[in-house]
Amino acid sequence: MSAAEATTSIAPPRQRVPAGLQTTHEAPASRRPPRARRGNEAVATLAPPLANSLSNIGVRKSLDLVFMRTDKLKKVSLIQRRAVNVLLSIAQRIDRSEGGSPDRMYSVDLVVLERMVGFNDDTNRKYMLELIRQIVGLNFEFMDGQTIHMGSVIAEIEVCFATRTLRYSLPIGMRQKLLHPERFNNLRLTLLNLFTSHSSLMLYELVSSYFTFAGKRTPSYPWQLLSTWLTGSTTPHANYREFSKLLGRAVDQVNEVCPTHTITLMFTKSGRVTETLWFSIQDRQQSALPLDHMPCLVSSRLLTATGRFGLKASDLEALLTHHDEDYLISQSELVQRRMDSAQPGAIASPRAYFLRSVNENWADVPREAAAKDGAEAPSAPKASSAPPRMPVSIEEARARWWSDKAALIRSRIAEASESEMAEILAQVGEPISRMTATIYESFKTHGLAKPMTLAAAVNVISRREFVEPTDSELSALAKAMSAP
Repeated sequence: MSAAEATTSIAPPRQRVPAGLQTTHEAPASRRPPRARRGNEAVATLAPPLANSLSNIGVRKSLDLVFMRTDKLKKVSLIQRRAVNVLLSIAQRIDRSEGGSPDRMYSVDLVVLERMVGFNDDTNRKYMLELIRQIVGLNFEFMDGQTIHMGSVIAEIEVCFATRTLRYSLPIGMRQKLLHPERFNNLRLTLLNLFTSHSSLMLYELVSSYFTFAGKRTPSYPWQLLSTWLTGSTTPHANYREFSKLLGRAVDQVNEVCPTHTITLMFTKSGRVTETLWFSIQDRQQSALPLDHMPCLVSSRLLTATGRFGLKASDLEALLTHHDEDYLISQSELVQRRMDSAQPGAIASPRAYFLRSVNENWADVPREAAAKDGAEAPSAPKASSAPPRMPVSIEEARARWWSDKAALIRSRIAEASESEMAEILAQVGEPISRMTATIYESFKTHGLAKPMTLAAAVNVISRREFVEPTDSELSALAKAMSAP
């Protein structure tokens, strides 16, 4: 009797099971790999037809999971992030339709998972198995007040080659946060599949969390922090000029892919030095109609960048299991510049020359993933170490908090229409009249066109709309700002 004949449908009565999902009892013990018994548990399976229609599949991703780390304190790669999104989406879909139990095992056809992650060739099975091993080591951590929570994303994974299925379970203590998060970003897999680099996907998951924020902007971040988030490295770029190239490509792809919003990079400077970055969010006038799109590891941009080196798509897929697209493009740009400046015939094998550049990081950019066979990838030469960050006091944290709120109000005033500006002037007129005569006379004459009256209006609005954090909240903020 085959494994298919041994399965029996146990779909609950009067409940419609979503297309492509089948709930089955486990096959007899003689036909599956040995493992610890879990009682009369059910296994929910994702059938292959569902992989061809991704438009209805979404994932409610906890905002804390945006900042996943591996067990070596590095960010996840593009295909790891894709795989986690797919596995969480399957588990959430089943729990919504059937209800969940702490010891539930979820099952997905291995071929389906390969296609949904981006491996479109059966010969890439060994790379898929390597990816599965990496997923088990993914962890995440987040801070709740004075408490830091840490946990794994996937508790256990089993791969059955006889039935070509992957079975996995989620950690019991983290099931609520993973499957039913209170603060989440609702993402569609059909949209996430369009991103071809870790930096652009990471940036989209970050900024899309603020699409519904009334202020239409993200918080301000030091550029060094954004550099480590987008590259997946523990060290930032050596300088902002190098980081701005990767950031520009990521912003362009977010604006190209996202059908509902566009983002604009904003920054603050101290003299000529860029200190913090934030993103302004704008609604599109007309949303584009999305089409189902199966993911592909090798983008046309990467194929174009490496076209002179004689590399096949399969070669690039193998490289992408260890390096991000932005890393490979940076190496290709360096090699192309050297080929253009060298004497004809000086570089006998462009392919070997490029592969050596990838392995030795000639472009001197932060690496994202570990090298093959579990060895650590050689790190880029370190720039001169920055001085240690001084501890931030509660007063400094309070000033920074009010400064961020003031920047938000200034942005709102700058983008206000005539009717909105008239409403703002009516709201702040009476409080400003109680200030000094100089400020009030300037307000009556120039409105908010002068820095003095604008600062007064920003202070009035921010004090009315925002409540100052408590000492404990400011203490947590100061601790986060003091972290390296």
